Amino acid sequence: MPPWLYPPLKSLLEPTKESIEFVRRKSIEMGENLGDTDIKLISLAWELKSSGEKVILLTDDYGIQNVASMLDIPWKGVFQPGIREEVKWKWRCPACGKTYNELVRRCEYCGTQVRRTGIGRGRKTT
Repeated sequence: MPPWLYPPLKSLLEPTKESIEFVRRKSIEMGENLGDTDIKLISLAWELKSSGEKVILLTDDYGIQNVASMLDIPWKGVFQPGIREEVKWKWRCPACGKTYNELVRRCEYCGTQVRRTGIGRGRKTT
C-alpha cells in the first residue's frame, strides 16, 4: 500500500473522542473492565453502525460481546459460542459484603480481595 494512503486510512479508522468516552461510560455502567484497545474497537464499530454501515465484531472476548450487545452492535464468536445474555456486573467483598459499582481490587473496609458478581441479566443474545 502506498505511504500516501496511510493518513486517510488512519483517520477513517480512528473513532472520535466523543464515541470513545460514550463507550467507556457504557462499559463502566455494565461493570466491564475493558482496555483502551477494546473500547476503541467497540467505539469504531458503534460509529460505523450509526452511520449505516453493516458491522459485525468478531471476538471471543465476553466483555466486548457484553458491551457490544448492549449497544446493539452485532458480534460473532470466533472459536467460542459467545455470551447467551447481557450481564451487568458489580464487585462484592466476600468477607464483609460491601459492594462496589466500579472495579476495585481490595475492599476499602476489610482489605479482602473483591470478586466480580453478576447483578442483573439483560436481553438474550442468541
